[in-house]
Amino acid sequence: MEAKPITIRVRTEKGQTRVVVPSDATMKVFCKEGHASVVSLLLRREAIRKNQKGNSALMGAAQQGHAECVQMLVPLEMGLRNQMGQTALHHAALGGSVQCARLLMSEAGAQDRMGRCALHFACLSGSWQVARECVGIEHGLLTKAGLSSLHILMRRPTPDIPDDVFRSVFDLHSHTDNEGRTALMMAAANPGLASTPPHSPTADQLRMLCDHEAGKQDSRGMCALHHAAISGGVLVAGFVVIRELELIDKDGHDALYHSARNHNPGVMRVLIAKGRALLPQVVLRDSINRAQKHARGECADLLMEAL
Repeated sequence: MEAKPITIRVRTEKGQTRVVVPSDATMKVFCKEGHASVVSLLLRREAIRKNQKGNSALMGAAQQGHAECVQMLVPLEMGLRNQMGQTALHHAALGGSVQCARLLMSEAGAQDRMGRCALHFACLSGSWQVARECVGIEHGLLTKAGLSSLHILMRRPTPDIPDDVFRSVFDLHSHTDNEGRTALMMAAANPGLASTPPHSPTADQLRMLCDHEAGKQDSRGMCALHHAAISGGVLVAGFVVIRELELIDKDGHDALYHSARNHNPGVMRVLIAKGRALLPQVVLRDSINRAQKHARGECADLLMEAL
């Protein structure tokens, strides 16, 4: 039997307004909008309900940052999960409300169906205050793909990670995901980090990663230098080139090949300069000859000059 709509009177600056909403949506609607007084009335009337995605009123209030509503709903809905296995703390991390997150910290450590915890969500969305709250409990948790919080930070499209957050998730015991990729490889493959200034907090963070993780290869034999050659990550390429210049992937390709194929002349200049200094002439010439087959434009010119 279909639930009948109900009428709620909401006091506004212009007086009272009658609002008619479906009864199964009322709690979510008013929690999302932060109408704490209305939520208090509805708590006497409504049983705990979820929408089609399994989201509860507490989840909606947490994501929108309505701490007063969250406080009222915690006794009723704390610990509930949606269809993805996410809790209200996951939603607070997405929304960036540290007040709501503090009210929901008993849910810390919960992972959704993909293995993501609230700290992963906070790192992804840039909710730094929430990340600081969660890191003590959730540092070290991995997603089902094997991603750590540091992996997720290095995939962010903008290089704006506070140094204290970076250091709190930085681990001397380097994690690799299910494909053998390190956080440094994620950073090298991230186009958002390609133009990072060499004298910046982000550059210092990348140096820390390079010191710890350079020289590793993933399940395809790709190293950070290969990923940088593909994405155009000149800064990372400059940091790792001495340790990774001679590494080849499982298809027999080196970084110079990848820079030519993906048309990244900035990385190519780094590779040629270091190649002249570090590689035997015959090895460098052979590498250039292989790369020339895939080079065009400026990259083709650089390779011709290097011969």
